[in-house]
Amino acid sequence: MLKIENTTETQNVITIANNSPDNSQKLPANMVVMWGQKALPVEIPYGSSPWQKTIEPKNSTITIENTTPSNVTVTVTLSYVGQEGDPQKSIILNWFDGQLIVAPETLITAVKTTIQTGNKEYAGTDANVYFRVAKGDWWLLDKPRYNDFERGDTDTYGPFDVSNLKARELSTVPIELKHDGKYFGPDWYVDWLDLEAEIPNRGWYVYKKWHPGWLEEKNRYIKLQ
Repeated sequence: MLKIENTTETQNVITIANNSPDNSQKLPANMVVMWGQKALPVEIPYGSSPWQKTIEPKNSTITIENTTPSNVTVTVTLSYVGQEGDPQKSIILNWFDGQLIVAPETLITAVKTTIQTGNKEYAGTDANVYFRVAKGDWWLLDKPRYNDFERGDTDTYGPFDVSNLKARELSTVPIELKHDGKYFGPDWYVDWLDLEAEIPNRGWYVYKKWHPGWLEEKNRYIKLQ
């Protein structure tokens, strides 16, 4: 259950989205939203548009309860709605680890990624693997004197500098993965990978986790976000 109170002098908008993993796409997100003293049942199927509601200023409170099965992931965000020139208020960012409250203009200083190659036949690859965030430079994921992306391996790469990326932008920028298709048997099965972001004075937080599956020789690029 999540309780959110708006103590600002302006309206805020609560957004609820269903970000279930692929194996639960057919499950709706059944939310019970207490708006004042009124219960508002809300159903948000996977892939549908997020549900939004405005929270009025000056100590208005809403309580949100997720009544879905545990394998349905519901993302809740709070965004500031103010007049141009108003000071920025803190926002709630959605992280795989939970929720983190930061100022919208907070700079993310670095990112890193952990990748697990699947434990199945021919899952590993010797191709060169690249990763990038926010249309920046492609980072080659390679450890010196190490055979990367072998079957069943879990490896972390980075940190990589993204010092111009703001916290409010993280959920909208492209996040991409590819390999170059070189060498014998370049097909690669990615069981999962995540993105961790470094928040100044707060440490590292896992932002999101994906399950790409096969990146084959001819289909070796995927846009994760």
